[in-house]
Amino acid sequence: MKSFTFAALAAAVSAQQVGYNKQEYHLPLNLGTCTTGGGCSTELKSVVMDANWRWVDHNGTNCYTGNEWNTSFCPDPDTCAENCALEGVPESDWSGTYGVRSTQDALNVGFVTYAYGKNVGSRMYMLNTESSYQMFYLKN
Repeated sequence: MKSFTFAALAAAVSAQQVGYNKQEYHLPLNLGTCTTGGGCSTELKSVVMDANWRWVDHNGTNCYTGNEWNTSFCPDPDTCAENCALEGVPESDWSGTYGVRSTQDALNVGFVTYAYGKNVGSRMYMLNTESSYQMFYLKN
């Protein structure tokens, strides 16, 4: 009975596919931290772009066209996750496509860019490691 239950649960779960058309590049950014004792340090971290702003495709064909999902690949959310892959953000796309640049200590986000068409906004997350987000604890 346990194996049947596990198989039924496993079949019901779907996850977004990883794309292979564009290689992921994490934009470098320094993070400065200070202690109450007055000591400060800087660590090299990196920034990753939210999935909402990335290209989602099925073998090179866009799964999102205009203002809606392409129904031939995405008739429902589960089928869309099985059919479509979330692509990486290559180094050249950060500034050219998304209007995002980093210096050692600053992240500059261009709200509207026109390199390959109109791109309005973006959302970033700082990484602690290559596979985990940096957590910030405000007010302790």
